[in-house]
Amino acid sequence: TAPNCSFIVDDINESWTWDDDSLDIVHSRAITAGMANWKRLIEQSYQKLKPGGWVELEEFHFPFELFDKESDKHSPMIEWSQKMAAGLARLGILSETDILEKHLEAAGFVDIHKDLIKAGMGWPHEKEARTEDEKKWKKIGILSARDMYAGLPGMSLALFTKVLGWSRAQVEIYLVEPRKELREARGEIYLPM
Repeated sequence: TAPNCSFIVDDINESWTWDDDSLDIVHSRAITAGMANWKRLIEQSYQKLKPGGWVELEEFHFPFELFDKESDKHSPMIEWSQKMAAGLARLGILSETDILEKHLEAAGFVDIHKDLIKAGMGWPHEKEARTEDEKKWKKIGILSARDMYAGLPGMSLALFTKVLGWSRAQVEIYLVEPRKELREARGEIYLPM
């Protein structure tokens, strides 16, 4: 870490104890399933950031989607993501990353940039990545599928058992199909980010 840089790890759902105008940057990534109040997070970010400071929110939202909107393909991963969204909604956690821009404006942020990314999982096996851009997205897709495969049990267990009322065995059996889809991922589904 650079001498002029420090990282602070804390529970962002609680009131922040840092001085106003004391932070240079607030960064979040993939906290969608744990963020109960985006508006409050953004308001606290604005209050604690120094003038000219930055907030960077790199978030995805549920449910996942198919690239081919006309497809009638059954996707275990999309079904899983719908169950995740339903469970989170029961906890009052809404996947509202699509309205972060409004919260940023309301808090007083200016010069807001929004990049919508369709981060695919996997890559079509029959398609060769020819351009540098295709090679980049192929790598992202393969790594995204691997990451999701490894994280699926950890993301699912507490929500499915404590909120949706499933047994641990039911969750483990249920995850067989989503994990199989991830192992064979062909880039048909994506995480809206």
